[in-house]
Amino acid sequence: MMDFLLMAFLYTVSFVTISYIVIAGKYEYHRNGWIGLMRRNLLSAMYLAGSAFERCVPVSIIRGISNITNYILFTRNPCVQLLYGFLVIGGSSIYTFKVIPFFDKINAFSVVEYVFIAINVTFFWICSTKDPGAITAAHHAEYMKDYEPDGVYYSTAQECYTCKLVKPARSKHCSICDVCISRFDHHCSWVNNCIGKRNYKLFLGFIISTAILCLYTTFVVTVVFAYIVVSDGLMTMKYVDLDGRHYTASIRILTQYLLVHYPLLAILFLTVSLFGLAMSGFSLFHFYLVLTNQTTNEFCKRFFPAKHRIRLSRQPRGHGSRNKVAKRRTGTDKHDPAQVTQKITETPWQISTPYNKGVWKNIREVLIQT
Repeated sequence: MMDFLLMAFLYTVSFVTISYIVIAGKYEYHRNGWIGLMRRNLLSAMYLAGSAFERCVPVSIIRGISNITNYILFTRNPCVQLLYGFLVIGGSSIYTFKVIPFFDKINAFSVVEYVFIAINVTFFWICSTKDPGAITAAHHAEYMKDYEPDGVYYSTAQECYTCKLVKPARSKHCSICDVCISRFDHHCSWVNNCIGKRNYKLFLGFIISTAILCLYTTFVVTVVFAYIVVSDGLMTMKYVDLDGRHYTASIRILTQYLLVHYPLLAILFLTVSLFGLAMSGFSLFHFYLVLTNQTTNEFCKRFFPAKHRIRLSRQPRGHGSRNKVAKRRTGTDKHDPAQVTQKITETPWQISTPYNKGVWKNIREVLIQT
């Protein structure tokens, strides 16, 4: 019979493989290869399965599922915030009632966990409620002075069709919050808020504190598991399977034993270790963005220009006629969509980012001056 570890390994590998095919298969590097082919076949199979499902299920249920999906994915809602609250409360409860009893007395080693939780929740709350840098008519002139258009990613006199305002450089209209955000990074569902100029360093504090909290909890639970193995003498025991065969202790047998006898500790360990690795990688990515003075939005434009070509080329109404006059006078068009697209396409990913001022100036601008 397939044991738990093998099943978990197969599920993990399958999930990571399918996720990579779906996400990376649409980009130019894989589009014409076998990963792109697998993605097209997978999406075709999903479409056929969805069509068959729609034929078998009443229209009212299909409409309800669609409304729920649209609400969760494409509107500003507290669903992911509630998930965060559930994870924090659940993890804290398991730590309090299942981990703390293994300590002879409450000491600094065990109490540090609650300090990290308090710091993380504080960053989460402030980042969720603070204005990310919403551009309104009252503050429009102030935001226009922050950054100069670079002529590649941001052009002059580019109007937001929704807000009816000229877009400041490095800003972007968030379709979920329905407002333009200064130095737009991305919309974060975890905090149910956009990440922009005014709350980016709070967001950094949130993800870094999350990574530290998860890694520290992983370390503490690992110490508890090691204590259980040593104090119960599990390494010297013999294990008998259903057929009567004897086995000496191994990592796989010890893991199965701990999963069966301490399921809540195992759930806590798996959750915080996975989140710790993910948030550590995410934090390192944002460290890179800070050191190079770019946003997630600009990073995507830089590395995936084909995805943003139409958006980068779009100009406000009436801007085309002025460009034609400038083109006749000078023989070139500074903001011609074709030239902007060509410039982005020909720019190698190794070049310096447009707003890069050097490491220390970048850090000061992003973390101190904003």
